[in-house]
Parts: sequence; structure tokens; C-alpha cells
Amino acid sequence: MDPRIQYLLAVAPTVVLLAIMLAGIILGILQRHKQPLASLLVIPGLIALSGNVIGTVAVRSYARHQAFNRYEDATVVAQHLAAMHVSLFALNFIGITLITAAVFADRGVIRIGRLTFGSSDHGSQLR
Repeated sequence: MDPRIQYLLAVAPTVVLLAIMLAGIILGILQRHKQPLASLLVIPGLIALSGNVIGTVAVRSYARHQAFNRYEDATVVAQHLAAMHVSLFALNFIGITLITAAVFADRGVIRIGRLTFGSSDHGSQLR
């Protein structure tokens, strides 16, 4: 297979994923007047996940192009890669947490058993 086609097939899912995240950010901006709390949470969440996707591509590119001749060089590169992966995991965690919170934001009353959260006639209280 032609290397250019292989490259396009490898990059296409990432581009589609970033396009969906960009559309979500735009929708979040457009909906901020109707659902301010959800928009406030979803926009940075999608930005964090986009940073995770771009960072993952950058880390893979960095790892692929590293050449080292000695054992010490390999351990230094491994330490850098580990630090970058921890940062990417943190971005992923933050993004998923914010988007999960955005799903439940601006929903009104949430009841878990006898516990009620949100705005209602009785306020947030145990029933």
C-alpha cells in the first residue's frame, strides 16, 4: 500500500475526533446563555481532551524519533516519556471529569435515595 494512504488512514481517526471536539466546543459556546453551568464545564473539558489527543500524537512522534547510543540516554528518554504520559493521563482525567459533571449540570433536582440536590420547592434537604 502507498505510504501516503497509510498515513492518511492512520491520521483520519484523530482528525475526526478533534473535529467532533471542536464542534462540541462551538456548541458549548453557543449554548452558554441557555445552560451556563454545563457550558462552563464542557468547554474546558473538551479543551483538555483535545490537549490529550494532540499530546499523545506529540509523545508518539517524540518517542519514534529518539535515537540514543548509551544506556543512560535510554533511561533519560524513558523518564521524559513517563512524565509526559502522567501529564496526558491528568489531562484525560480532568477532561472526562468536567464533561461528566457537565452532563448533570443545569438539570434541576437530582435525587439519590432520600437525598435531594438542586433547586426545588423544598430546597436541598433530606426527606
